[in-house]
Amino acid sequence: MFDLESAKGKNIAQTIEHFMTLDLTGVGLIGKIYEALQKRQPGFACMSAAKLIVERVRDHGGPVVIATGFPEGAGVPETDGPVGAAFIARAYFSAWALKV
Repeated sequence: MFDLESAKGKNIAQTIEHFMTLDLTGVGLIGKIYEALQKRQPGFACMSAAKLIVERVRDHGGPVVIATGFPEGAGVPETDGPVGAAFIARAYFSAWALKV
């Protein structure tokens, strides 16, 4: 079972938050969005969302649908979404011991 209150849990959550807020384009928008989120909902956004989903699945059953992908234009597919979706699914099933 995953314990968010442990030092290891907080370290994992912080690492995920850092990845989520990397400004790969250099525009500076992601930092502003994250700051606004933290004003309204302080704490680790990724873990709060994951915890909410896990609680709903435990209380009401599944399935959980992890949808991904968007058109890049001119026939160029977006390819990192499926891998990201697989990691999200793995996190839910392993960290919170959900049955597949």
